[in-house]
Amino acid sequence: MNLVSRRDLIGLVLGVSTLILDSFDAKGAGLPPEEKPRLCDDACEKELENVPMVTTESGLQYKDIKVGQGPSPPVGFQVAANYVAMIPSGQIFDSSLEKGRPYIFRVGSGQVVKGLDEGILTMKTGGKRRLYIPGPVISNTLLILHNWEEKTCT
Repeated sequence: MNLVSRRDLIGLVLGVSTLILDSFDAKGAGLPPEEKPRLCDDACEKELENVPMVTTESGLQYKDIKVGQGPSPPVGFQVAANYVAMIPSGQIFDSSLEKGRPYIFRVGSGQVVKGLDEGILTMKTGGKRRLYIPGPVISNTLLILHNWEEKTCT
């Protein structure tokens, strides 16, 4: 006769209960879906329809939601930028807002996708820009960048 140890039984029960709990989401519980933070609200989206699209040689496209003041960052400068990354349907797949802090990287050094480097290099401090990054620069990704800030090089 095969006896199951108490430890194995407890592990099985915990595993099954975790699986069951993980299968319930907010919709299943009758709660409203969680609102994801965005850098461009409905009014901003409406205004964006009238902003001209800029296309670079690489195929990167962007619209400046707000042109910043001051200089653009030189290659190698450390910048901090909030972003919301979406697929063309508008579904968010990554966001610095959800993480609660801006993303910090050295612009132009290859630490991020080419399109993000290229898009940041021509922004001015405090600017807000929507990037449309095509396949060669990254596949069908939309990024909204907000308030990049210069950080001192160390």
